[in-house]
Amino acid sequence: MKKLLTAGLLTASSLVASQAYAATMECYVDTPAWDNYTPNSCFAMVWGANKATAVFRVQEN
Repeated sequence: MKKLLTAGLLTASSLVASQAYAATMECYVDTPAWDNYTPNSCFAMVWGANKATAVFRVQEN
C-alpha cells in the first residue's frame, strides 16, 4: 500500500511540475504518407502492418 501511495504521489507531482513549464508533447505515427506532429494526441491506422513507429517530441511554449 505504501508503494502504491508513493507511486501515486510521484505521478501527481510530475503532472503538476509539467504544467509549470507549459510544454506540449507532440507526436506522429510514421506512415508512408506525409506525417505531421500533432499536439496532445497520437493516432494513425497503418493498414497491413503489425507494428508502427511513433515519434515524440516536447515543444516548449
